[in-house]
Amino acid sequence: MLETILYQLSKISGVLIIFLVVVMLVSFILYKMTKKFNIHKKSVMLCGMLTSLKNTQLIMITAIIIRTFLVMFTAIFYTKNILLYLIMIILSSLVYAIFHYRKAIFEIISTSAQIIALYLIHILSNYMIEVSNDPYVLAIKICLIIFIIMYASYFFLKNFEDVITKEKRRKKYEEG
Repeated sequence: MLETILYQLSKISGVLIIFLVVVMLVSFILYKMTKKFNIHKKSVMLCGMLTSLKNTQLIMITAIIIRTFLVMFTAIFYTKNILLYLIMIILSSLVYAIFHYRKAIFEIISTSAQIIALYLIHILSNYMIEVSNDPYVLAIKICLIIFIIMYASYFFLKNFEDVITKEKRRKKYEEG
């Protein structure tokens, strides 16, 4: 059992390393931005926005960050075991949908569209490797990759806004 888990982790070790590097880089940038504390800086406003959130909202933000990273990584880099990445994308979307149950159907539809697009990219990559390296297929693949990156970025920002504004609406309702 442990050997199977370690074997599966060794298959995605590149993704884990890249993800850790991205997290460390973002952490370093946020540290540098907030090193000289000033209440009127934009970096303080971002940190203040995140510190006022509840644990469930932080989990939702983490889930959408992980999902967006995995979607972009899977779209850009060719991987043979795409099923593992698709399962991780589905799991992170389910975590977000469970905590944000009012928009669960919308989340399932958008995740399904992302998974279908990623699978199409995978099919086109396999076609280019096994059958023919046609420039038209390459152009379609590049357009599909650009589309999925823009689609994932849009839904990342939309979901992030939903999480943040949900807390603000709740506070206004309690005050007013």
